[in-house]
Amino acid sequence: MLYLPIDLPNGLIGLQTQKGQEMLKETTILNENFIKKEMKEYNRKYSGPASLAFVINALSAMQHVKFTEEMLNENDIIFAEKNGVNSFFQKINVSKNGVTLDDLAYVAMLLGFGTHSFYALHANVSNYDEPKLKSLLKEKKWEISLIETEDKFRKELKDYIKRPVTGFIANFNMSKLGYDADFCQFSPIAAYHETADMFLIMNVWPYTPSAWVKASLLFDAMSSIDTGSNLPHGFLRVNVLV
Repeated sequence: MLYLPIDLPNGLIGLQTQKGQEMLKETTILNENFIKKEMKEYNRKYSGPASLAFVINALSAMQHVKFTEEMLNENDIIFAEKNGVNSFFQKINVSKNGVTLDDLAYVAMLLGFGTHSFYALHANVSNYDEPKLKSLLKEKKWEISLIETEDKFRKELKDYIKRPVTGFIANFNMSKLGYDADFCQFSPIAAYHETADMFLIMNVWPYTPSAWVKASLLFDAMSSIDTGSNLPHGFLRVNVLV
C-alpha cells in the first residue's frame, strides 16, 4: 500500500506536509544532513543495510568503507568487502531472512564504526528470549544496553541527535505505528520536536514518506518482538571513530 504524506496513520505527521515542515523549522534538535541525504531501500528485507548506508552518507563517513563517493543504495553495504561484510550477509541469507538489530550492529562494527545497540524493553513485554538477551548483555561484543522506559529512550536521543559524528537507526514493527504492514523495519531518526514530543523518522520503505512520530508510539513499536531473533526491537547508535 502506498502512503502519501497527507494520508498517514493517525498520530503521524508527514514531513512534507505544511505541519511537518513547520515542525522542522521550529526544532533545534536535529541533524540537517539526515534531511538532505534521504534514501529509500529497493527491497523490504534490506531496510537495515539501506539505513546504514543512509547514515554513512549523512555523516560524510564514506572513507570508513573505502568509498570516495556517496553510497547509492543498500547494495553498497551488502557487497562491501571490508572485513568480510559481504561474506557475513551471505551467511545470514539477508535476501531471505533480513537482518536483526544484532546483525546490523555487527556490520557497522566491521565497517569501522563505533556501535551501541539498545533493546527497548517496555514493562509489559514478556514473550521474548530472556536468556538470550542476558547472554548478549554479558558477552558485550560491542556496547549493548536495555532501554526500559520511554524517558530513558527520549533522553538518550536528545543528548546525541545533534552531534555531527553520530547517527541513530530505529528498529520497529510497522503495524505498531498504524501502517497496514506487519513487518520489522529499520529507519534513521533525524530530529526531535520537544513541544510535540515527536521524533522524525526518515522511513526508508519506498511506500511510506518520512514522518514525525510520537515518542511514546515509537517506543512501543520498538518494544515489539523481532520474530527473527525472538528479542525486542530497539535502536542502534552509530558513531564515527575520531
